Parts: sequence; C-alpha cells; structure tokens
Amino acid sequence: MVILNGYVGKDPEIKTFQDGGKVANFTMATSKKGYTTQSGTVVPDKTTWHNITAKGGIVKAIEPYVKKGDFIGITGEISQREYTNTSGVKSYFNEIIANEIQFFPSQKAKPDVQTETQQEEFKYAKPTPPINSAPGMEEPTPADDLPF
Repeated sequence: MVILNGYVGKDPEIKTFQDGGKVANFTMATSKKGYTTQSGTVVPDKTTWHNITAKGGIVKAIEPYVKKGDFIGITGEISQREYTNTSGVKSYFNEIIANEIQFFPSQKAKPDVQTETQQEEFKYAKPTPPINSAPGMEEPTPADDLPF
C-alpha cells in the first residue's frame, strides 16, 4: 500500500468501455522539502512525478472533481507493467493503482483578504473523508465510540 499527497499534474483522461466501465489516468507530483546540512550544503527540493490509474467506482469521484493543480491524497498500490517496444527492447512502466481518494481544501478557494481568524479556520479545516472504491470500506469507528 502507498499513500501519496500531492498536486495533480494534468486533467484526468477518462476512458469509457462498451460495458460502461471507466478508467481514469493522470499524473501527480509529490515533493520533498529541501534543507541545508550542518556543513552548509544546500539540498534542493525534489519533485517526483507519479502515473495514477483509477478503475471502478472511484472514477465517479475523479471525473467531475479532479482537475490539474488540485491538491489530493491517493491511497493505492504500486504496479509495474512490462512491454516490448517496436525495436524489441523490454521496457517497464510504473504506476499507482488508486483505490481511495481524499480531497483537501484548495488554496484557490481562499479569498485574497482574510482575517487572522479566517486564516486559522482554513489552516485547521478538516479534509473531506476519503471516497472508497468498494462498498463496505467505511471509516473505522473511533475508539471513544466503542461500547466497552
């Protein structure tokens, strides 16, 4: 299992099959913050691009809501496909098969001018709950809600 939080690199490409099934493909960028070592060496920020594929019910959430530049969370599995190109050379393609998506508050939704209170409210706003691709994958009951 892999969990990624990052920015969508391009609008999802949605393919619809004859049986009504859908697949969404898009890219997502994750970043590791740079730093300066004790010796003064500057290590720059590093951005990694990921290919994301989603199938089934999760596409119902991706198609209308996910756009280039959105900050989202993906839970899924790493997959590697192998293919042979026209020159006969084997190549490999890595992707994340998404099975859960989480939407975070958008920086674009923030007004240009805010009071300190509004900024604090946005900073600590709870993200939307994840949307699961399979029925019966509800959020677990918090420990304080258990009957014992």
